[in-house]
Amino acid sequence: MSTQMESNVEPGLYPWLRADYIQLVDQLSAGKLHHATLLHGVAGLGKRQLIKRFAQRVTCSQPVANKACGQCKSCLLFQAGSHPDHYFIAPLNDKKQISIDQIRYATSKVNETGLISTVRVISIEQLDLLTESAANALLKALEEPPQGVYFLLASAQLNHVPATIASRCYKLNIKTPNPQRLAAWLTKKTNVAVTPQQLFSFENSPLRNLTAIEEGTYQQIAQVEHCYIELITSLAQRSNQPDVIALATRDLVNQLEIAQDSFGGVEVIRLLQLINQRLIKENVAQGEPSVKPDTLLKLSAGLVTLKEMINKTPSINPLLQLQQLIVELSLK
Repeated sequence: MSTQMESNVEPGLYPWLRADYIQLVDQLSAGKLHHATLLHGVAGLGKRQLIKRFAQRVTCSQPVANKACGQCKSCLLFQAGSHPDHYFIAPLNDKKQISIDQIRYATSKVNETGLISTVRVISIEQLDLLTESAANALLKALEEPPQGVYFLLASAQLNHVPATIASRCYKLNIKTPNPQRLAAWLTKKTNVAVTPQQLFSFENSPLRNLTAIEEGTYQQIAQVEHCYIELITSLAQRSNQPDVIALATRDLVNQLEIAQDSFGGVEVIRLLQLINQRLIKENVAQGEPSVKPDTLLKLSAGLVTLKEMINKTPSINPLLQLQQLIVELSLK
């Protein structure tokens, strides 16, 4: 992608999103934009910003090259959040899911003639939060798309999006930026130098790492990792130190309880998975690993099962389940 083309993107668009934005605009300009586009990638890439910028470009009546003009009636209404032909769907109030009523309302409206133009847009940023009935309602709309209607969808967990919906979309993978460029961007934003290890703790996600710097959570992660390594060491040497496992488990759980306030239940388990994944890579690279690989691999399998359990039953206590996992491993 040429620098000249990227310079036409509206100011403020995150740099790692520019090529994807231009790709979508090119498809729109050529009349080849799919009626349903599904953006997917790790959390914290700015998919909301990309959807918003592109939705404004789609509805703009007087676009200038790759950009929405920002001055036509459509753009002014869009910027005010009152565009009558753009429907942004997200969980309402304190709800954690998107309801069937929300989907039915938006799809019924776009089946009508546009109030500003013939183009109508439905944006759903967290597609994986649809209830089962809402997903079925959306599927029906995707199977019979009205003329001039575009669905702009996004998800940080593509595997949680119903396959029937994903199969009817053009899928665009929003990739994480190069770690070196990401580190430079973060340093420019915050004047704080970051390490590859810190970036990896948040899956090289720009916005999640930015939040970590602003909220000082890197120190929490360091404490969790220290306690996790102590636990792994105690598990590997349990025949010589039978009482150490309980102490190491308690210390880890205490740190995770602190981190859970910042990360949430599923995220602290994901954090352990990332730490475990990096330790496995480091052990493979070592001639004589300090921790037995089988211990790391058993924990890796257990953490995958635990995360799946939490996703299926959000009400369960992840730390209690983690303690049970450690007990089971210590007895093997």
